[in-house]
Amino acid sequence: MSQTAFVATEGGGVPPDTYSGKITGFEDYEENVESYGPALLVAYMILSGKHKGESTSRIFSKKFSKKANLRKFAEVLNCGPLKNGESFDFQRFIGMRGTIVVAETDSGATRVETFLPDFAAWEKSKKVEHDDVDSLDEELEDEELDEDDLEDAELEEGDLDEEEPPVRSRPKKKKAARRKRR
Repeated sequence: MSQTAFVATEGGGVPPDTYSGKITGFEDYEENVESYGPALLVAYMILSGKHKGESTSRIFSKKFSKKANLRKFAEVLNCGPLKNGESFDFQRFIGMRGTIVVAETDSGATRVETFLPDFAAWEKSKKVEHDDVDSLDEELEDEELDEDDLEDAELEEGDLDEEEPPVRSRPKKKKAARRKRR
């Protein structure tokens, strides 16, 4: 093939969609370090559907400033902001299940755009002692939140420290303006 002839290809990865999956690992990403700097690859596995067992990933710059995507991801896993000087170990989140949103990149490949952790499943997996993590995954895979679960999750009186202000359906100014028009 000549140097000016090319073969069209599709980008790699699972198709853009939303999947149930889990974090399978964190590793240094060595490609293009000279151009982009140090990076961290977060690997995921899809747990259900047509692409069950397939892998996908996201590469983050290792910058950890307040605006950096890696820090934002850490704060999601941490359930809140990190304080300056606070360290964060991603390794403890290997096995965390959640919703994986895969999007297409400009090049046509796909990558994980968003990971939404399933903290209920995570807590259950930490409480149950399993030598076989795959059997725990199978147990959790069959569980889905239904309306009964949502009703059970309603707050009891006194659950909130502060009382929330009442919500008005529309501002008073608009209501007064309507009266003037009549």
